[in-house]
Order: sequence, then structure tokens, then C-alpha cells
Amino acid sequence: ALIKKGYAYESSGDVYFEVRKYKKYGQLSHQNLDQMLEGARVDVGEKKKDPLDFALWKAAKADEPEWPSPWGDGRPGWHIECSVMSTKYLGDNFDIHGGGRDLIFPHHENEIAQSECATGKPFANYWIHNGLLTINGEKMSKSAGNYVTVKDVLSRYSSDILKLFFLGTHYSHPIDFSWEKMEATKNAYERFVILFNKIDREIEVTKDGTDTSKMDIFRLKQRFVEAMDDNFNTPLAVGALFDLVNFCNKVLEKKPEMYNFMLYYALDAIKELGNVLGLAFKDIPKDTSDSEIETAIALREKLRREGKFEEADKIREDLKRKGIILEDEKSTTHWRRAY
Repeated sequence: ALIKKGYAYESSGDVYFEVRKYKKYGQLSHQNLDQMLEGARVDVGEKKKDPLDFALWKAAKADEPEWPSPWGDGRPGWHIECSVMSTKYLGDNFDIHGGGRDLIFPHHENEIAQSECATGKPFANYWIHNGLLTINGEKMSKSAGNYVTVKDVLSRYSSDILKLFFLGTHYSHPIDFSWEKMEATKNAYERFVILFNKIDREIEVTKDGTDTSKMDIFRLKQRFVEAMDDNFNTPLAVGALFDLVNFCNKVLEKKPEMYNFMLYYALDAIKELGNVLGLAFKDIPKDTSDSEIETAIALREKLRREGKFEEADKIREDLKRKGIILEDEKSTTHWRRAY
């Protein structure tokens, strides 16, 4: 179709797209043809009309896969493969096309040119380009051992914490991974854990028919929606979630009139909006009950009397991980919650 329409030509078994025939070329990357020409190259053996022209079909070479075609055996070009897959499964025009920022030019620019010239229709309505991930400030490289797998991360942190780490940076910006940043994200996520357990322990949250439109809850929900409508601004959206946590903590502290139903709506908002971001809050551990703490302290005292101090210390550390702080005195042990 592209050759028949005059947008492509055959040359020594190769087929090239003639870039200057497509007047909108460069619209995605915001470059003009002169800027592109500076970085253009012609590989040995290529017979292009213009250095900017790109391959739709490459003639067969030794040790490469090949298929028969009207121009001889060969293989499709990289760019045409993606256009064919997209239009086969999504149609000539579809809503959203994504990819890394490094693919904007030339790959996505070429996809648009060849697809729109072939079909006569707009290719993708919206383009979403994500920033690249680095590890400790360096590009990921498996050969250099500078990489971390999702499986590695999930062996140490919940999926919610990993999601929160990524959500803290706008999708279009680069993001740098480190275990220190994951630990900081875990500490931030603990604010949800602490709040949910506080409410579960201290009060019975009940629903009420009161209008919440004039409350901070409604305002913060609106702020979340506005952030997501602003090119998926997840850092601002996450900020609105944490402001809802702050709102709940203030309500718990001051206990104003009808605070129960305030907490109901605020918690409902946190879970609803968190779900939009893929946060399930299903891995929030339940608080340790008073009776469980007292039982653990009694066992610890018994082990200490028996001289089993290492085992007794393990109980203290286990309670500490659950947010329970032990304070030993001469004849007894007091405890308190860290939150």
C-alpha cells in the first residue's frame, strides 16, 4: 500500500519509507528535518534516496531470519513490525500508545508516519512515554550485575510498597532505585498501617447519612481526581492520600462531634482512591491484642528466669517489629505501643 501510494520505494531488495513525503514527520518528537538530518546515517550497502528514509523491509543477510516477499527474501523492519501488531489487534486507530522516552524518535515517529500513510487514519490518539529506571544512579546492566528483579524486591517488601515507590515519581520522569529508597517508602506506607490499626483498636467506625461535600474529605478527593486528570500526576495524587491520613489522625486526636462517621468516609476514600492507584491495602497486618502482648511478656520473663536470655531477646525484638516497646524495671515490665 505504501509503495502504491508513493510513500515508499524499493532499492536493491530493501524497501524504504520516503520521509519527506510525509509532511507531519517530526510532530511527536518536535524536531524539524534539518535537526534529524544531523544524526542520520546510511549503513554500508544501503541505497536510500535520503539519509532520513527508514527501512520497511530488509533484504536477506547471512545468519538472519528471512521470509519470501515481492522484493526477494528478507525480513520486516523494526518499525513496521510494531505498526502491524498494533493495527492487527487494536485497529487502524486506537486510543493510547505507550513506551519508554527513548523510543519517541525514531521508533514511534516512524510508526506514526508509516501507519497513517498506509491507512489514511490517525494512528494513536494519545502517547504516553515513561521515564527510564536506573539503579543507584546508574543504568541497569545485567552483564555488570547492576540490576534488581521484581522478584528480588517482593521477597523483601509487599507489592503495595513497590507500587508506592513508583507512584512517588511522575511516570514521564526518570526514577532511580535503591534499597534505601525502598526502606523510606516502607516507612511512608507504615502511616497507613498505623492509622488502620489505630481505628480498628480504638473505635467502631459507623456509616452515617451526613453530607460530606463541605468536609476536607470531599476537598481532598477532588484534589486527587484533579491530579490524576493532570497527565496522571501520581505524586500529587499520593500526596492527597497522605493528607487524608493526616485528616484521620486529627479526627482521632480531637474526636469532634460525629467523628465516627467522618472516619468512615475518610477510610472509604483512602481505600477507593488507593484502589485507583493499584494499592490494595490487603497486606496491612492486624494489631497485636493486649492479651497477646501480656502472654508474650510472661513467656519472656519465664525464659529470663531460666537463663535463656537469647530466646527472651527474640521475643522483645519480635514485639518491637510489631510496634510494641518493652520497658524493663526491677520487678516488672511495662509496655507501650510505638504509635
